[in-house]
Amino acid sequence: MESFSRIILGNYYSNPQGNLKKGAFIVCYIEQCWAKKSQETFWEAASNLQNYCVNSFSNPFENLTDSQQKNIISSLFDANISLFEEDVRWAGIARYLSLFEFFSGEQGATEVLRHLPLPGRYDGDIPLGPLDTLYRH
Repeated sequence: MESFSRIILGNYYSNPQGNLKKGAFIVCYIEQCWAKKSQETFWEAASNLQNYCVNSFSNPFENLTDSQQKNIISSLFDANISLFEEDVRWAGIARYLSLFEFFSGEQGATEVLRHLPLPGRYDGDIPLGPLDTLYRH
């Protein structure tokens, strides 16, 4: 999950607390918040990805080059290419988890999203101009 998150987040992948891993947050979230059957299904598909990488490249996903990882992730999101059973579904969930971790953290919530720290007035209807977006880039 660490390597997958690094590719998904691209330039936004950074870890101010270098000893804390994004993948560890995701694993903890899965183990504590998901039903046992959903966990098993997710990890089985992750194992299928690792098997594909070992069979195709003689290395697990995390040991592949960045370009190999990017190509695999592109293939995962291509409905016309099947690397393993349920690959597109698993990739969508893994991407969701990577983005969930990012936007739950300080960098995603304060540097990328438009964020006003509390305390502050709640205003549920903020007008956006034609060039405004939810995200700052």
